[in-house]
Amino acid sequence: MLVHSKITQSIHPYSILLSNLVYDLLKVIFMSTDFNNSAIEANANEQTAQLKTAADLYHYLDDLFEQDADSDTLFAGGYLRGLSSLVATDFGDENQALTAKLVESITAKISQSKSELTPQDYAIVTNFWLLVQTKIAN
Repeated sequence: MLVHSKITQSIHPYSILLSNLVYDLLKVIFMSTDFNNSAIEANANEQTAQLKTAADLYHYLDDLFEQDADSDTLFAGGYLRGLSSLVATDFGDENQALTAKLVESITAKISQSKSELTPQDYAIVTNFWLLVQTKIAN
């Protein structure tokens, strides 16, 4: 028992030191995480800005290629960029508002493209379009 108490006494000061180091390390991590969370929130707010015109939509879709987006998002964004440009020319120039009629026309064009896409690609494009529609100002 004497050996055990000597080991416990010799470890005890180191555990206090270790716990203080862990505490300081966690404090630094959480402080830097708060900073990163602020940056992420600012970026998210910027990305969730409402899309009001066709130019806003084009800019949003084009910016996907500069971000760290996955291949499905890039595919859907590029495909949607082409379709929306094609449909929008019937409604005016790129400064036109994203009206309900324009959104419906893009949705119809996506539905028509079902035959040229694989079922998986069609689902990716459709789901991405649903996400983009949440960003369109009403």
